[in-house]
Amino acid sequence: MKAKFKKASELKSEQGLKFLLHKELAVSDPPRSIETLHASELTREDIEFCPRERAFLLRDGDNRKDGRLGTSLNVTFQVGRFYEEQVRDKWLRKYALGNWQCLNCLYVHEYQTVPDTCDNCLMDGFMCSYQEPRAHSPEYDCSCGIDMLLWKDDVLTPVEIKTIDKDQFRDLKAPLSEHRKRTQFYLDLLSHSTWMDFDVKINLDYGILLYCCKGFGFKDDFEGRQGVSDANFSPFKEYRVKRGDAKGLESVYKKALAVKEFRKSGKIPKREVCPTITCKRAKRCTYRETCFSEKS
Repeated sequence: MKAKFKKASELKSEQGLKFLLHKELAVSDPPRSIETLHASELTREDIEFCPRERAFLLRDGDNRKDGRLGTSLNVTFQVGRFYEEQVRDKWLRKYALGNWQCLNCLYVHEYQTVPDTCDNCLMDGFMCSYQEPRAHSPEYDCSCGIDMLLWKDDVLTPVEIKTIDKDQFRDLKAPLSEHRKRTQFYLDLLSHSTWMDFDVKINLDYGILLYCCKGFGFKDDFEGRQGVSDANFSPFKEYRVKRGDAKGLESVYKKALAVKEFRKSGKIPKREVCPTITCKRAKRCTYRETCFSEKS
């Protein structure tokens, strides 16, 4: 059968590959469940967490509508997740201690570094995926997930992995405020949380923030390069965030405890986030009318 080729002028009006990508990547984005209070919610800076809004959602029902995740933002998120998986599941897999799930039979190898083979189906260990450790704090009734637990020098250290645009990466001199605050909060939560039962020493004095450049990287003459045969460029920046340096977290603790108290007593927290019903934060609240009409 002879193939029939189209002229370039005939292809212009057709829906091509770019159309298909946008069709598949622009998706509905349902809101996160309100049943679990996540530490990442409490430390967000773009949308301040409001315990009063959470209380209304829990009391009167979750009436939030699904959002829309556009193509560009969806790709940004997925590139970030891909980079995180590369660091943890491939590049540093022999240093990552935790639960590893076999992608062939879904068996989970608990509390260990990556296995060479799956004891359940005997598949190669390279078919395993690292499971992000999660911890729950009874004191604040909230939970957090750790990107990676670094197993080095017989000590476990929490690691957060962030991807960043190349221009922002170039100018980065210290951890971004939200990332620093979140890491400090995680370290405190882990100190009195129920989580993985590791029979090893866990370092909670500091956590590591690893920034990964979405690009080639830049000239970097860091001292730790000694003994490594490599060019003096790097797409990575590493910062230690000390738990004892936590400043400005009082409001985070207060908000978590306000939600915990509501679950216990049913008393709606006071309005402390939005000064007026027309402020920027209030306009993003699904219960702003209720919030400003109730006397409490």
